[in-house]
Amino acid sequence: MKLKPIIAAAAILLSCVSCSSTSGRRERSSVQPTQAPTEPATEKRFSKPSEDAETDDMPRIRNYMNPDEKRSVKVHGLTLLNTEELKEHTLSIEVTETDEEPTQKSDADPGMTDEDTVPGEESSTADSRSRLKALSAAIDGCRYKGVIPPLDYNGGEFTASFENGDGETAEMTFSGLESYLSYEKERSEKRGDPPVKTDSLMKQIRFVFEGISSGEYDTVRKGRAHWSDKDPFADYRSNWSFDAGSMGKIQNSTEEIELYDEKLDRNFLAEVTLPPGYDRNSSYPVLLLTDAAFFFGCVPELYGQMERGETEDVIIVSLGYDYGTDSASDEVRVRDYITKREDMHSFIVNNLMPLLGEMYIVDYDRSSLFGYSCAAVMVQYAMLNEDKFENQVFGRYAIASTVFSAFGDDVPEGWTESLKAGRIPAELADKPDRKFFIHTGNDEYPAFENGYAAIAAADGSAGMKYDLSPKDHSAGMTTVLSDMMKEFYPPAEHSD
Repeated sequence: MKLKPIIAAAAILLSCVSCSSTSGRRERSSVQPTQAPTEPATEKRFSKPSEDAETDDMPRIRNYMNPDEKRSVKVHGLTLLNTEELKEHTLSIEVTETDEEPTQKSDADPGMTDEDTVPGEESSTADSRSRLKALSAAIDGCRYKGVIPPLDYNGGEFTASFENGDGETAEMTFSGLESYLSYEKERSEKRGDPPVKTDSLMKQIRFVFEGISSGEYDTVRKGRAHWSDKDPFADYRSNWSFDAGSMGKIQNSTEEIELYDEKLDRNFLAEVTLPPGYDRNSSYPVLLLTDAAFFFGCVPELYGQMERGETEDVIIVSLGYDYGTDSASDEVRVRDYITKREDMHSFIVNNLMPLLGEMYIVDYDRSSLFGYSCAAVMVQYAMLNEDKFENQVFGRYAIASTVFSAFGDDVPEGWTESLKAGRIPAELADKPDRKFFIHTGNDEYPAFENGYAAIAAADGSAGMKYDLSPKDHSAGMTTVLSDMMKEFYPPAEHSD
């Protein structure tokens, strides 16, 4: 197979992407499903290949997930369109006797054992609870930062202490829960907290007060509480770019895989869309799209291409974060795709792709990895460092509107200059079995203009194709992904 790099020019936004086929930017829509979910998020797996499936010619890929990471895996129906709460939460409270002073607590990993539980508190009465003082509380092991009422609280007026900016403590009396909720909501809005954070705080406060009033909580001895700082009620589904109506086309063909990576300390969510007429005993390449919050909304059109026979059938996997993480945040993306790109690459190669191979027959040699902007930096790292891994899980790489300035010392001398000038870098020229798709706009952000100016002036040498248009970093990506898929997976390329 000959090396076939392609440079297609268009545009994409650094932190928000339009997935329409036009060049106009579409605002993110709030999640308003047009139909009820087909099923709740029950744990299940896709059907595994049968014993006599033809897999002898497929490469053997090792799954390097540790036991805790494997236990984190859950597979269920598409929940992106769901609006109701599906998860049952637990409340834990660190307590001490009323005559003891609170102690400094550790911020280690969440978790507690039976011996941490205060004896006799499993069926505590109001009288026994009144002898205990709450030091801290957590929902699902995530630290609660609001006021904790007395453990014998059962509604009505209560007094709480607050620290001002000078470190002084003042007391305030509230007529009840609703009065306190209004107070905290006003404070959150004055701080400029995003609506998702404010809504989560309101849910946390109500959950803690109702749990204490009903006695439905676990207790942990003083000093043995190890809470995380995650947000148990945050829901960033409204930050995903997609059209709820279009999701109906792929809803029954898509399920979600939840999985955790210990090194990155992230809860990931992979949206797996199987091709039309999927056969569990046939092999398929995987098209792995990073930044699912931006690009999962483009999948219905890619699915339509397969239906129309315009491309070969592939399994499309859109990798993002759980809905409690702001997947569209530049802070999150820069950390994982640029600062920790080596760890992200390792997670994909050693954890995610082998896991997919356990669920489907994956044609790794012809699978593709796509990255845009920040994620394109990680994909270029992957292109240069794939030989460091025993697992060889990609034969094709695609980058779009990459942040050239973020490469640092990870790339060989002349790498960036070659890409900008439309030449195949020497490090890729000796890989004839690989395909590369390189996309950019010729009207990028001012900080990128110098880098992309050379691409616009390139002469098309080395077999590169140019499709330059006067677009910026925020153009629609559906067309770019469609062109990439047609280049990588033409309908007549693969024959059984």
